[in-house]
Amino acid sequence: PPGVPRLGPRADLPSGGFGFRDDLRGLWSDLRAGARGLVRAQRRALRAAGAARGAGAGAGAGAGAGAGADLVLAGGDVYALWMALAVGAPVALVATADTVLARRPSLLHLALLRRARHVFARDQATAAWLAARGVAASAPGNVMVDCLEETPPDFALPPGVPAVALLPGSREDAARNAALLARVAAWATAARPEVHFLLALAPTVDADAVLAGFEVGLGPSTIGVLGQGAAAAGAPRPVRIQLTRTFTAAVARAEVVVGLAGTANEQAAALGRPVVAFPGRGAQYTPRFLALQSRVLGEALVPTPSPDAAAAAALRLLSDPAERARRGEVGRQRMGPPGAAPRIAAWLRDHLPAGTCP
Repeated sequence: PPGVPRLGPRADLPSGGFGFRDDLRGLWSDLRAGARGLVRAQRRALRAAGAARGAGAGAGAGAGAGAGADLVLAGGDVYALWMALAVGAPVALVATADTVLARRPSLLHLALLRRARHVFARDQATAAWLAARGVAASAPGNVMVDCLEETPPDFALPPGVPAVALLPGSREDAARNAALLARVAAWATAARPEVHFLLALAPTVDADAVLAGFEVGLGPSTIGVLGQGAAAAGAPRPVRIQLTRTFTAAVARAEVVVGLAGTANEQAAALGRPVVAFPGRGAQYTPRFLALQSRVLGEALVPTPSPDAAAAAALRLLSDPAERARRGEVGRQRMGPPGAAPRIAAWLRDHLPAGTCP
């Protein structure tokens, strides 16, 4: 955000950070790329930030805050918590990545979670499980639902036409994922040419790279610029794909979602849309990740083995409103309600020293 300084060194690792989450091959690639030195440098930066704040604030401020910081907010998984603890101040964790619906924390993870001042779990089942094991935890809602922004659509679809949203993710493999999703669109179009597709791109994804990657999925193309319809000459029938940056509007307009994303797939489920998925070729959406997300979302997610199977599943859902409604309701229940952000902000304000917040 503007005005918020970023501390410490940064680097793009081969696994996109997923090497630290049960991916031994990705972890080895990260280590060879210098992950060990990067982690050490980042922890040194965090310690220095805490020490510098303590030295500048004087003895009277931040009492009992270790190196001098009043409070640290970490977001993500226990790795983020472990890094935040290096500051030497009380840490609150917004645990967006983990849930007992997928898997239970290990003993090592529990030991780290008990060191947090508070853990904001993403669902009530996780909060209750953690609290029963000595972790200060609550479930204020799901911040991923809070992050959904309702903005006017930057695309145009004829009224009444069936639509499928395609989610390639936000990481470096997004262009490759988009090429696979283009193949899904081509297979689906061969059976139902009237279906339109909305490819929702995150702000971090380069649209030109995605358009170039479509050649892998559809062959030579005549795809236009951002927001225009796409007619792929290499497909048996015209494939109607529009690129969009308005994620919430695209998912709301679509009846079905096909995604190779982490957070975006789960946000689509929170919006009540059934999500079809299959293993990608990048570092994130592996068969292991698909299995984990399937446990998180339950019947809101339809796991398939390949792009052609995903196309078949999407077409089946388009033809079955009752199944779409049932799976959509499961997604809303699994993801939980909004409202976490203001509740977490209120907790932070209440736990900072008097006079720190206006």
